[in-house]
Amino acid sequence: MALDVEQIKRRFFQYNLRPFQQIEKTIQQMGAVQIDPVNIVAPNHHLVLNNRLANYSANQLTEAIQKGKIVETYAKERCFIHVEDLPLYWPYMMTRKEKLAPSLVEYKEAMDVVLDHFHHCDTDVCTNDIVHEQTTNVDVWGPRRVKTQLLELMWRSGMIVVTRREGNKKWYRLIEDALPEELVANLPKSLEAPHAEALGRKHVESLGLCRANYEFIGFQRRKQLEKRRIKDSLITEEPLQLITIGKEDYFISEDFARFATQSDDAVATTEPMLLSPLDNTIWDRTLLKQLYDFDYIWEIYKPAEKRKLGPYSFVLIDNGDILGQADIKHEKQNCRLIVNAFEKTIPSETVFLEKLHMAMERLKQYTKAETVVFP
Repeated sequence: MALDVEQIKRRFFQYNLRPFQQIEKTIQQMGAVQIDPVNIVAPNHHLVLNNRLANYSANQLTEAIQKGKIVETYAKERCFIHVEDLPLYWPYMMTRKEKLAPSLVEYKEAMDVVLDHFHHCDTDVCTNDIVHEQTTNVDVWGPRRVKTQLLELMWRSGMIVVTRREGNKKWYRLIEDALPEELVANLPKSLEAPHAEALGRKHVESLGLCRANYEFIGFQRRKQLEKRRIKDSLITEEPLQLITIGKEDYFISEDFARFATQSDDAVATTEPMLLSPLDNTIWDRTLLKQLYDFDYIWEIYKPAEKRKLGPYSFVLIDNGDILGQADIKHEKQNCRLIVNAFEKTIPSETVFLEKLHMAMERLKQYTKAETVVFP
């Protein structure tokens, strides 16, 4: 079925922000939800899920993790994924396990202590539970305890999984103790499986639309040769379409193509929403520029004097259109949300502020703020 650019633009956000009822299915459809420790308003993963689930609460994610339905892996960055998708990422974890080998030799004593603790403990394990205080300077942020470093490496290589999280504090279990025996037994044993191609397809199907040359296609950073291999593989996948917009090739899923060609009457209107800086729909800044002529820069790592708006700007959308962006802060001690600054991409400031007020109400409800302050 033929699609034009205007149909794609109008439906992309509507498609990705369709309401879900169940958190596990939401994350499975999305492919991955990025975890980020920044808590200027709320952690990214909660903001992302709040825009897709009615009456979302952090407890829903906690319960899904504790049930073993949602696990953490390294997909683009640290992400939550559905446990059934773990085999897709497993080959990458196998390669990291090989890279772990030198650390096992260098810190054998510490590793023995860590493993012994896991083998003799019937509950979840956090760093502070393990008695070993040697430090190392391998971390870019400075000295770090060896046991902390080893737990991170063990998690990245699939030896342990995160079973509980409170902010940035994590608890772990050995993978064979945390996940179903059948799932663990059937994880790939070889790197030869076309996992990159499978993840590429998963990525296209999760968003409905993905640039063929996107550097993180398949939720992993790709070199040019690997992107070419994924593209060549997906071209042969008949349900997927390859179209050209401007000078860029895009993959479109069958489900998105069907959704995009529906009449406006058949598509539910989406309310104004504020997308956090790491929402899946705005990962690809090039896509935003090409389709919407929208320049989005996350300014959190810029010096304050060089910021245009502020450290945590949300993208304001309404019924599939980008209206602009707003920098927001949550003053938890005062129970209020503060809009520090905004920038509109539509002519009418009145319309922009009306939609921003509506979107802030959803954010206010989730954060339990009592008031919203506008500039």
